[in-house]
Amino acid sequence: MEPITLTLIIILLAITIAPIIARYTHIPVIVIELIIGIIMGKSLLNIIPSNALFDFFSSFGLIFIMFLAGLEMDFSKIRKSIIKTTVIALFSLAVPFFSGFYIAPHLGIHPLILGSVICTTSLGLILPISRELEHHKEFATVLFGSVILIDILSIFILSFSIIFIRGNFNF
Repeated sequence: MEPITLTLIIILLAITIAPIIARYTHIPVIVIELIIGIIMGKSLLNIIPSNALFDFFSSFGLIFIMFLAGLEMDFSKIRKSIIKTTVIALFSLAVPFFSGFYIAPHLGIHPLILGSVICTTSLGLILPISRELEHHKEFATVLFGSVILIDILSIFILSFSIIFIRGNFNF
């Protein structure tokens, strides 16, 4: 059997087993999938080879999860709790940004870059978790809305930080 075929079979088996493990451990499926990915990836067992096919699947998966997040956005629900969403988003952005900003000189990294990178959230992680919060609809809506706002703002912060560091801050 070809190595790519065997690797795909192993990945599909892991994807199939993850919900079963999640059901018994009461841990969200996405967390189990991340743990399995860490175990199977370069960090531990290095089962997944680096080639164009798997690079395509990883990029496609990221694009697909962002597309799904866009489909699941319901701004009418987010608008009802806009103050909570904005306050949570601003604190969730400010605390990591300033923590990274003050830690960066000790690590030899530019403060704006580390602050920008640390304040970024993972929409790909929050989307599946918010789906599992069926009994807490308002909390899931506020969480999802704040993560979307944080992701958008952190991309702008990172872009402006890179432009500022390069010195090309002309409009």
